[in-house]
Amino acid sequence: NAGLDYAFVAIWDWGAAGIGAGTAIAEWAALGFGLILVRGGLGTHAGLFDRAKLTALFNANRDIMIRTLALLLTFAWFVNSGARQGTAALAGNQVLLQFIAVSAFVLDAFAFVAEKEAGAAYGARDGVRLKRAMRVTSEIALVCGAGFSLVFWIAGGAVIEGFIADLAAREAALAYLPWCAAVPVIGVAAWQLDGLFLGTTQGPALRNAALLATSAYLVSDILLAPAFANSGVWAAFLLSYVYRAGALAIYWPRLMQRMGTNAAPG
Repeated sequence: NAGLDYAFVAIWDWGAAGIGAGTAIAEWAALGFGLILVRGGLGTHAGLFDRAKLTALFNANRDIMIRTLALLLTFAWFVNSGARQGTAALAGNQVLLQFIAVSAFVLDAFAFVAEKEAGAAYGARDGVRLKRAMRVTSEIALVCGAGFSLVFWIAGGAVIEGFIADLAAREAALAYLPWCAAVPVIGVAAWQLDGLFLGTTQGPALRNAALLATSAYLVSDILLAPAFANSGVWAAFLLSYVYRAGALAIYWPRLMQRMGTNAAPG
């Protein structure tokens, strides 16, 4: 991808079209290479094309897609709600979202580990292993989340001062930095439970929880933003993580029941 982008843009001067072409060619090349790698096993595993299993897979993907769209709506609504507070608030919020994105990318690593371990434990019907994996990864994620919050609180202002030239946007970002700093700690439970239910392919739980959490968030923002301006926008956004975690936690006992395990922490 990088090589093609360089050739198309720097050498042949294709501009943005060159970047698009390089990305498309790289993606198709990756698909072709992947098919070559697995071609030997396709004919020997008839179960890969089992209709019932494929239907279950597509249903799970449908539910996960709905869940993802609901979460995207949350972020889109947050941006739009910030825009209603003025251009400075909008710009400041966008800067702070980059802080959140960095922490989410790192903390998602623990959710990925939880996802992998949860899938293995669920397949083995080993509830003890599942609870242990969730406890260990969540404890580490919480410590790292607290570390991110502390770094944002202490050093976030210096980063904002150094990178934002517009005075109004800078002041808005600095004013709402404490709200942003709280996200890594508050969001850990939602990210970890996401990993748990993704790993155990609990599509309906993910879908229903996301729809419930997004609906609760929208109501919160509609109530809080007019009353408290951009502080209300951020308060509702933080609550969205609480709603996500709470909605997913509702399904924890049911998951443990399926595995024949007590839902109490391990």
